[in-house]
Parts: sequence; C-alpha cells; structure tokens
Amino acid sequence: MTKDVLEYVPTEPDRVKYIIWDIGGPFYSRHDHESDELNAAVDQEFLEKIVSEKKKMKLIDIDEDTAREEFYKIKGQTHSARKALEELAGGDYFDECMDKVDPREYLIKDDKLYNLIVQLKNEYGIESIILTNGSELFKKRAVEAVLGADVESLLADGVIHSFYSSQDFPGIKPDPVVFEYVMQQTNKKAAPINFLSIGDEVVKDILPPKKLGMQVFYFDRQLRKAHEFYELCSQYWLKKTA
Repeated sequence: MTKDVLEYVPTEPDRVKYIIWDIGGPFYSRHDHESDELNAAVDQEFLEKIVSEKKKMKLIDIDEDTAREEFYKIKGQTHSARKALEELAGGDYFDECMDKVDPREYLIKDDKLYNLIVQLKNEYGIESIILTNGSELFKKRAVEAVLGADVESLLADGVIHSFYSSQDFPGIKPDPVVFEYVMQQTNKKAAPINFLSIGDEVVKDILPPKKLGMQVFYFDRQLRKAHEFYELCSQYWLKKTA
C-alpha cells in the first residue's frame, strides 16, 4: 500500500456520522469491464464533440487520435474532463455529451454495496450523501444501475440522505465551497470531523475536504478492488462488516 493511500484514511472513524460518496471509483470501478466500457463510451462522445466543433469553427481539421491526445493532456493538467472538453470544443458541452450515454446499459447492480449503505445507516447511524461533478441525469442513472433503484426512491426510502450534482451549487469539486455547502445543508451543528469524504481522485475528493477538517478515505482504483474495499471499510469504520 502506498504512502498516499495510508495517509488518506479515517483518523477518528467512531465520529463519522455522514459519508460523502463520489460516484465512480467507490461505486462502480469494482466491475472493471463494465466501468471501462462506460468510460470509453463517454470519452468517445467528448472526442466526437471536439472534432465536430472545431470543424464548425473552420479551424484546422483535427482527427480523433489528435483530439484524444490533446484531451487527456489537458485533463491531466487540470484534473477536469469538463475543463478539457470546454477548452478544446470552445463551449460547455459536458452534460450534453454525458447525457448521450446511459450508464444503465453498462453497469450492473451491486447488492453488496447497497447492503453496506443500508447497514451503515441501520446499525451505525451513518447517513450516505452522494456528491458528483457530473451530469445529474447521467449520475442518477449510474446510481440506479448500481443500487437497483432510482435516486428519488432511494431518498424517499431513506437509503441515502441526499444527492448533489454540479447543478446544485456555483462551482465544482475541487472547490472547497462545494463541501462547505453540503455540510451546511446536511447538519449545521455537525463538526467537519463528523463527515467522511470517500473518492478516487485525491485532488477533487480528498484534499479539499481534508483541508476543511473532514475525514477522508482514498479509494485507489489500482489497489482497492472488490472485496479489498469492503475489508478496508471494515477495518476503519465498520467493525462488524466482513
């Protein structure tokens, strides 16, 4: 286990009252094949949009291979697919592109994750909050595919406490104001230490909440696969989940 992974784990798990889940690593990277196909489909929409918009702007023609190289270069520098797409396509087409892909066609239901979230609430009083930068429609469909019910039903049944997408506030992760907003909307009396942010991108999901005093749990896509994820959850804050 790397130094970064060891550093970004809960420090006071007994004080966790709310978990802020990112959609992606913790939610569906356990199913590598389906996740890779979904990500490839989304990236393809981005690349096609970049090529078509550059042609509309009557710039030098760009093929998909060149667009892909530039897209991943800027994404790596900015840690944002949205910013990379906007810079190359000349506009905010992020949600438009994502909404063309239906995650329900790629992802499968994860009963173990669903049961984990229910157990968190019923046995430990820990509420689950979903926070994502992505398109609201796309991410709601992803949640439906993985947890087996639409977001509205999950909220009504109390399975999840709340759902936030980038449309709900000015700014996106890694802006700390996003996490501050969620804390205020959830429980103004709760301390930052009562919140745990779990995600697979250090820059977006880990560093901003950590600076605010929240606890964090870094889900490394390469190191934390399938059962290992649940074993680590058990080690840090679910003593009876094995």
